[in-house]
Amino acid sequence: MIKVHNKRDSGFLFHYAHFICDCLFPEIICDIFNYDEVIRLRDITQTLGNFNKIYTEVKHTELLSNDFNNLKVNMLNYDTKEKYANIISKF
Repeated sequence: MIKVHNKRDSGFLFHYAHFICDCLFPEIICDIFNYDEVIRLRDITQTLGNFNKIYTEVKHTELLSNDFNNLKVNMLNYDTKEKYANIISKF
């Protein structure tokens, strides 16, 4: 199980372009699918909305901030897409 947090300058993960560039590519690069469960903060900036259906090989859960913050598991923090630009351009 792993908690994830995506850092962005603007936008929401449930918007297509932000989901692809700011969420999906970094999560693939960080091997997120090697975990059996992904926990995400359920708020306007972190929710995946209908894109959570992509997580078919891992259990995907969104928790409200109090539950998310109190969950004692490792967390992956994804930086802005600029950090991954060189890697992403190879796809």
